[in-house]
Amino acid sequence: MRRAFTLVELLVAIGVMAILAGMVTAALVSVNADARRARCETQLVAMNAMLQSRLETYLTLRIDGGGVDDITPVSASVPPWVQLGTDSARLRLINMREQLRLELPDRKSDLMFPPQVGTAVPNLTPTQAAIYHFDEFGRPMPAPNSGRIRYQRPAPTTLMAYRRAVAQLTGQPFGPTWADAWTPQYEGSECLYLILASTVVAGRSGLEVVRRDQIGDLDGDGVPEILDPWGTPMVWMRWPVGYWLTYGQRANWGGMSSAQRQASIQQTKKTLGYDQYDLLRVDWRNIDQGAVGSPEANNDTFNVPPVIVSAGPDREFDLMLRSSDSSTTDWLYGDPLIYGSMTWPANGNPSVAPAPFTAPYYYPDPFPRNYYGGTDSPYGVDYIGDTNPFAQGKNDGWVGAYFDADGDQVDDSADNIYSVSPL
Repeated sequence: MRRAFTLVELLVAIGVMAILAGMVTAALVSVNADARRARCETQLVAMNAMLQSRLETYLTLRIDGGGVDDITPVSASVPPWVQLGTDSARLRLINMREQLRLELPDRKSDLMFPPQVGTAVPNLTPTQAAIYHFDEFGRPMPAPNSGRIRYQRPAPTTLMAYRRAVAQLTGQPFGPTWADAWTPQYEGSECLYLILASTVVAGRSGLEVVRRDQIGDLDGDGVPEILDPWGTPMVWMRWPVGYWLTYGQRANWGGMSSAQRQASIQQTKKTLGYDQYDLLRVDWRNIDQGAVGSPEANNDTFNVPPVIVSAGPDREFDLMLRSSDSSTTDWLYGDPLIYGSMTWPANGNPSVAPAPFTAPYYYPDPFPRNYYGGTDSPYGVDYIGDTNPFAQGKNDGWVGAYFDADGDQVDDSADNIYSVSPL
């Protein structure tokens, strides 16, 4: 009778144990990955619910519509308050977008640029004006060719609170040193932290939906970021136009003609519906259809829900974020986009952007001004006519669109996790 195992038996036993250990390890890794993804999805839903509760308050928020000075009526039968009713509504829209920019920032420049003030002087002949002004029955009506409209917004208390918080976190007072101390590398995630910290819903702080181990400061500037379960700062996009118009459809675009791409975008906009913050639809693109069948008839605005995104396990976004990062990693985001200094052009090409004022005036603008095969400032990517609009070199595209940031021709956004799924 043997009192010990042979060497062969021991080796076989060790081999079986190694195989079983490998199987268990693989199973644990898979379970851990699934748990992280589920935790991330749950966290995104919770943060999105917090932000939606806050966004809904803007739908009923009283916003000043500006004012009207020295209006010269086109005729005695058309009083000035009728002529500029549309312009007053447009001023309210400008101020609403300004409020969203300052109170729900997604980039450092949103907090650096103060509330804009200024005036816009109409410069329309009655023939031109009929294209841009309508009465309550949809009939064209003349607009004044003299006078001015003025807009001015006081600084929201939330903006001042953000600035004080960043000054305290960075140890620098507001100003050039404050701007330099706050690095832009993870500004979207840091803005999300500021927003959640200032959001209270049913007595609950927005930060309560974030695990403590998912708040960090990876760039060391003192301003915390919201991290996903893989330790990557999440990205918050307030106006992700490219995400909604192109991200979910891009796989089919390779074999599409320009007309088919345009039709795809138009159908997506119909699904999204009207811009909920432009109840009277006074954005210039919605009332610039003077010529029947003209290209500008295709660039109407639409509803743009904000989105929070995690890069997933590969920690790569491959999205056009247009961040103001000025470091060597600028290619990760695309060219900087600054909403706080945007203007509507003066006397430009009306087929691209109607310009019925004598000089450019401030116009915070989430939407591109040319949807039908061309470019416009500050968007230089032609998503309709370009055969490869998502390539690495196309750095000035629509926010949230797919972007091959590292040029490896691999879709690193495939494992991204979003607070709201694309269409």
